[in-house]
Amino acid sequence: MTDPHHSALTVVIPFATLILLGRKRWELRKMTCASAVGKKVPIIASKTHRIWGLVTVEAVEWKTMAELLQDPEAHRVPREGLEAYTDARDGCYVWKLRDPEILLHLMPVARRSGSVNWVRLSPETCAQLAAAPKCPDLDAMNPALLHGLRV
Repeated sequence: MTDPHHSALTVVIPFATLILLGRKRWELRKMTCASAVGKKVPIIASKTHRIWGLVTVEAVEWKTMAELLQDPEAHRVPREGLEAYTDARDGCYVWKLRDPEILLHLMPVARRSGSVNWVRLSPETCAQLAAAPKCPDLDAMNPALLHGLRV
């Protein structure tokens, strides 16, 4: 496995779940993430202090609103919600995601409360994350974790 990125990304719970299940392949953001391309990025569900899993950021591309509307299954954002992700240039960055991994046990992480996009991880946390057991498939997940993912 590629070493985890040194920061974890916070994602709202419904989208974090879809990303880790491989059903949301594009994360929409107003900023790029060049330092994360090619790396496993830990995913923290918003309003929690836990890493739920990891996903590889394969590439980052700029997409216009028209392009976003052509592939709603890739980003899963309802049409009426897309404007929140776009800027004055009428578009946003698409972080192309692949190879999601769900942690067998959610990993606690210290973080500030409130709206935070990236959470800096300590070297110790990165090492623990790299060694943490992953779920081989959904059947291997315990009921508490499935409930946490709201599947």
